[in-house]
Amino acid sequence: MQMQFRLFVQQHRHGAFTARVLAVPSVSAYAETRAAALKEAQEQLVEYLRNLDRRARAKLVFEDQQELRPLAIEVEPKGKGPRQPISITVNLLITDTQASRDASYLIVTAPRVEDFHLVVNDPAELEQQARAALAHHMRKWNSAAIVEADLDGPESLATIAIDVPEPVQAAEELSNLHSQENVLGLCGLNLSDQAGRGRLGRADRRDALVEQLLTMLAAERQNSAILVGRSDVGKTALLHEVVERIRVGNVPATLRGREVWFVTANNLIAGMKYTGEWQGRTQKLIQQVRKGRQILYMADPNEILDAGRWSGSDNNMGRFLRPYMESGELTIICECAPEGFDAGMRIEPSFMNAFRRLDVQETDEADTLAIVHATARRLEAAHNVSIDPAATTAALNLTRRFMPYRAFPGKAVRFLEQLVRDTLPGQERSPALRTLSRNDAIASFTRSTGLPAFILSDELAMQVPEVRGYFEERLLGQPDAVDALVDLITVIKASLNDPHKPLGSFFFVGPTGVGKTESAKVLAEFLFGGRERMIRFDMSEYASADALPRLIGTAWKTDSEGELTRRVREQPFCVVLFDELEKAHREVFDALLGVLGEGRLTDASGRTADFRNAIIIMTSNLGASRREMQDIGFGAGRGAAQDAPSNAERLRAHFTKEAEQFFRPEFFNRIDRIVAFRPLTLDAMRLITRRELGKLLMREGIVRRNLLVEIDDAVIERLLGQGFHPLYGARPLQREIERMVILPLARLLVERGAAAGHLLRF
Repeated sequence: MQMQFRLFVQQHRHGAFTARVLAVPSVSAYAETRAAALKEAQEQLVEYLRNLDRRARAKLVFEDQQELRPLAIEVEPKGKGPRQPISITVNLLITDTQASRDASYLIVTAPRVEDFHLVVNDPAELEQQARAALAHHMRKWNSAAIVEADLDGPESLATIAIDVPEPVQAAEELSNLHSQENVLGLCGLNLSDQAGRGRLGRADRRDALVEQLLTMLAAERQNSAILVGRSDVGKTALLHEVVERIRVGNVPATLRGREVWFVTANNLIAGMKYTGEWQGRTQKLIQQVRKGRQILYMADPNEILDAGRWSGSDNNMGRFLRPYMESGELTIICECAPEGFDAGMRIEPSFMNAFRRLDVQETDEADTLAIVHATARRLEAAHNVSIDPAATTAALNLTRRFMPYRAFPGKAVRFLEQLVRDTLPGQERSPALRTLSRNDAIASFTRSTGLPAFILSDELAMQVPEVRGYFEERLLGQPDAVDALVDLITVIKASLNDPHKPLGSFFFVGPTGVGKTESAKVLAEFLFGGRERMIRFDMSEYASADALPRLIGTAWKTDSEGELTRRVREQPFCVVLFDELEKAHREVFDALLGVLGEGRLTDASGRTADFRNAIIIMTSNLGASRREMQDIGFGAGRGAAQDAPSNAERLRAHFTKEAEQFFRPEFFNRIDRIVAFRPLTLDAMRLITRRELGKLLMREGIVRRNLLVEIDDAVIERLLGQGFHPLYGARPLQREIERMVILPLARLLVERGAAAGHLLRF
């Protein structure tokens, strides 16, 4: 089999020659004469091809339409103080590529300027674009490096044809060739094949980043890249765009014909029972990739660093892969958030430094708008719907306001996709054209977040008296708590809450059984649509030294995920209740400083949980002991004197002083509002008694039997006489209801039975 190769030949000032194979940059020769340099390069190339299989050889494409063209440019050297631009001449290597039957483009590189790559669609703009791109590429070069790139002698292209020898393989390797494990086929997904089937997305308005990533991947050494950016900033879309360009050949020559495979570290170690097994499979993967020249996409680098680690050893897959990445034999693409990159640097800096870092920033307003409109047009064509511009604007506004923890353009794109799915449930394409309006967008956002429509829409007014009535009906005898919650909802409705903090942070303090936990449940039900949106942590269970790892996870345990960070990531629109906060370990308070101050918490694995759409409620019984309450005038009396304004102010001042003395100043100062819960009065307890009895009558045993139950007022007074205590709240009352009402009723139903429609009277 005969193959052709193009060589770049450079004559130096002193007369010697260098010949380099363009398709294989690692093959180059230096000799006194041009003929000797070409001969030596040919011999090296033969030896190089001897170790390649046929599939890898087929990817070494010979370009027919290539030429060198000199370009004069001026480059300003890097340094301090005044600097004069340096004029140099650089030879451009121009490859004319046919993209389709009617279109072509030019791929521009510079053999003596490493990592430079440019795609030009209009030949008339070649010099202008190349001059600007080279000046930008060399902007950080010093004077010596710029002068070194100057044309200092004749440069030309040469073509050689060689007879390719059969690959050299050991007899044992040949006999076992077909029995070897195909690791890529077993553990990976061919993204190039997925792109060919149209199953991958594209990256709009990201050409500069795509070119940077392609240049990194085309480098001779250390050609692995890591994309660093916030969630939804477009890292995966950028990867998909690169996969598509490699597939169609719109890339540097060293990337032509290569495939991109998705392989995760967890898939590689799946089923491994013994120490050392994963090393064997990983070694097979490396051998397979080196022969086939595939590019691996391995997602989160921290997953690679976790793979293979156990309690008896900190060895990991990252250490195993790093030497091959540094030499350029293995090309890996990863992506992570900035916090994940920092976590990887703390665990294994040498592995993270084997990547070339590419920061992916959030798109600006103009690009975001263009991307969202392009997404809307694609969704309209795919699902036979019409998306009103007002719905697109709503998508941008709602995600900007209520999803600060995610980035544009991804969060708006995902919301539009969710909007179409909500509108067309169970079908891929609407049989009739359906127009999606702004109201549809608000309704979809309400379903996904639980936020009521009047909070989301500026067109819908909020009636403060109605909101106050809602809370007064459910939080009996606690006007201060009602005021605090109504004020919070008013600020959220007006969009005047601090976007860099939680929606609100409250410290509920007061005696037991007065409604602190119930207030958190009522708030979750009103603002997020259900009591299940309250995430409760009993801090008495987090008093030991392992409290913080249980909340945010541990870095050394691969399957560890903190309970707090996990649940908030799963549902960021929630009420987080820290019950009996004063009992928590002191390290928990340090972790909560970031939650209260910045609305975010980074777990041990470097992943961030965002609390900016959560409400933090902390409860405590500080200062609510019998002696302390009696000292400030709240004893076991049954009157309503506790409601006097002077007593309420004294109570608030007392609880605030107790909290200020217990917590460190930097923690106490981050709490938005301290709410003092009053001991329940007799009148409030009477209302609570009626409400609890009403709940009793809705229990299954009564509803299923269709019974009528009548309870005299005298029973309520008897329950109050036995169960009322201002220091212990409503819990003694609930015990009395259990003893005096539920148990006798249960005995009657079990022993005597009751027919449907019977009247039972207490």
